[in-house]
Amino acid sequence: MKVYQDSLIGVKCAATGLHYDILDNLFTQIRGRKTFLLLAYDQISPHDRSDKFDYFARLAKLDLFAENNQAKHVNPIRVEVDAGDALYIPEGWWHQV
Repeated sequence: MKVYQDSLIGVKCAATGLHYDILDNLFTQIRGRKTFLLLAYDQISPHDRSDKFDYFARLAKLDLFAENNQAKHVNPIRVEVDAGDALYIPEGWWHQV
């Protein structure tokens, strides 16, 4: 088996929309850095939740990173995750990466 030194697990500048997982999540960063914005479950109103289906997550309509951020009413916790770090995200906590 040939192993490629430049193989990637994720791509540079990858992003995920605002969502919460229905299971606990342990995120680990192997290389580089990611910025997480975290919110407790009750900080996103039912009106701001998406009807789009995802089997293991529930999605929101909001984009916390957008310059015209519609979520002025929330105050997320900002976490920088560097290479070698791990971040535990309990089920039901909203996060955008």
